[in-house]
Amino acid sequence: MPSLVTAALGIEAQGVANGELLNAGDRQHATLRRRWEIPRCGDVKRQHNPSPTGRIWGRRMLVSMLLAFVAGTSAVEADQRLSKMTTLYEQVCLKAFPNDGAVETLMNAQDARELSPDQVKVTMGNDPARAWELKGGGATVWIEFPPFHACSVRWNIPQMVGLGAYHAVAEAYESAGSGFKPIEAVDTEQSGIHIHTIGEQRILPSQATESLFVIDQHISDPKRREAGETGVVLRFVHQFTQPPPTRAK
Repeated sequence: MPSLVTAALGIEAQGVANGELLNAGDRQHATLRRRWEIPRCGDVKRQHNPSPTGRIWGRRMLVSMLLAFVAGTSAVEADQRLSKMTTLYEQVCLKAFPNDGAVETLMNAQDARELSPDQVKVTMGNDPARAWELKGGGATVWIEFPPFHACSVRWNIPQMVGLGAYHAVAEAYESAGSGFKPIEAVDTEQSGIHIHTIGEQRILPSQATESLFVIDQHISDPKRREAGETGVVLRFVHQFTQPPPTRAK
């Protein structure tokens, strides 16, 4: 039996197809770098300082400024995605879920595309589930059916940033109930992918477990990271787990 933390959460298959999604921001940044090749900045610098030392210094300065710009753009993009992701998670997984019909109604209202059973199986294996991809690409909503009844929102971001917006939403939900306690953070490695999980959970009167998780994963294989696979797959999860059946004595 899988653990409450890892069950029903489906580790993404991060081959070539998912790697392209993972690094969409990196490809954009590479394009920016190509547009500002070093010879071009050298041509500009020669107008002011024809010495080799001056040209080298000028090139380094422009490269540093460009990298700072790229990093800033990446952080802003990640913040914007996280804001949208948090709003979607609150609407779908904290307010509509665990009513699966209400989740489906929301997805239809947003004209989301439902993934095929074969596409769902790539992530969930043989666990029963449904999933939708929202317009604009990148964000998906997943429902897994009991005994691990879970709703998750998944998104790719170019780099990890602060989760203040998520924590505000999660804390508001948890304060409306009672008994939520932090779980111990879990870090695992699977096939060159590092997976980090944090969250809170509580035991309900029915002895079922309700949990809120944040799961982030990234490529940890050095060669793949050197090749540009440096993005992050982020998941916000709301899960109910039924207690194991009582054995007859």
